[in-house]
Amino acid sequence: MNRSVLLILSLAGANEPIVATPPNDECENAIPISGEGVFSFDSTGATASGPPLNDCEHTYGGSTGLDADVWFSWTPGRTAYYTIDTCGQTTVDTKIVVSWDPFCPTTPGEDCDDDGCLSQSRVVTGADGHYPSLIRIGTQPGLGGGK
Repeated sequence: MNRSVLLILSLAGANEPIVATPPNDECENAIPISGEGVFSFDSTGATASGPPLNDCEHTYGGSTGLDADVWFSWTPGRTAYYTIDTCGQTTVDTKIVVSWDPFCPTTPGEDCDDDGCLSQSRVVTGADGHYPSLIRIGTQPGLGGGK
């Protein structure tokens, strides 16, 4: 009987696609980016990582949680205010968290947004041109990732 059950289980999962975890799924593997520009992200197969969120701006009927997140270590080109967003660049319901600390955070982060532009996100943050910040892009819990 155990042999039949194992065979059925292995056949039941045979048609499901195998999705690889992105290389920047964890903070320790944040992908370095610098300056200004458009940087692509893909959270397909990503897991929830990092500290839980307490609150984000523009959380309209959403959750304070964050799922399927990927990490970037961003060094701006100069000291200034920057807009970091996914507005109109994806169909994924995103959340963005920016931490000014270049080390993996134990607290939620200094700036966070959920749904600042419909279901995508927009953060305006000050950044020092000499120091990296961590950017965490994820989705509403239960929605899975995307690009």
